[in-house]
Amino acid sequence: TLGVTAAGAITQGAGDIAATGATTLTAGDNAITLTTGTNDFSSVAVVSGDVVQVTDANGVELGAIDLSGGTTGTLTVNASGAVTDSGAVTATTTAVTTSGDITLDAQGTNLSTYTLSGANVALTSSGALALGDTTATGTLGVTAAGAITQGAGDIAATGATTLTAGDNAITLTTGTNDFSSVAVGS
Repeated sequence: TLGVTAAGAITQGAGDIAATGATTLTAGDNAITLTTGTNDFSSVAVVSGDVVQVTDANGVELGAIDLSGGTTGTLTVNASGAVTDSGAVTATTTAVTTSGDITLDAQGTNLSTYTLSGANVALTSSGALALGDTTATGTLGVTAAGAITQGAGDIAATGATTLTAGDNAITLTTGTNDFSSVAVGS
């Protein structure tokens, strides 16, 4: 395991980070920047931080991440494999880019604005959410306990898109969106 606690920002110098066990990062309301392309984390959890950027050469599991105490609460993840979550992720803005699948569906996950690029993309939020630039080269599945809306950017899904928002509104009206097919659940 790798645990890092700092009173200031957590950054990365030369070299890569390889952690076969859980990585836990604590930085108060400061930035966490671990963006070397050869990093290899098994899982990453953030107890506290503000602008968090993590890059993994393979896939990565996101443990519990709480960015609610920071000023901006921004999470950026770049990976070359599947990005999943095993703990609740709380952030204001989340950007995930990978050639693999993205599955963010842990109980209690509450992310208000997303920008995503992956193969099959599946999101579940315990609140409302807004999709930014979103590309799924496979399927796109979005489930929210609140409204599903669209911020800046386009949504493109090569495979089937499934949207579920209960009794809440679903508003994805940008004219340059490109869906193969759309199904709306309740």
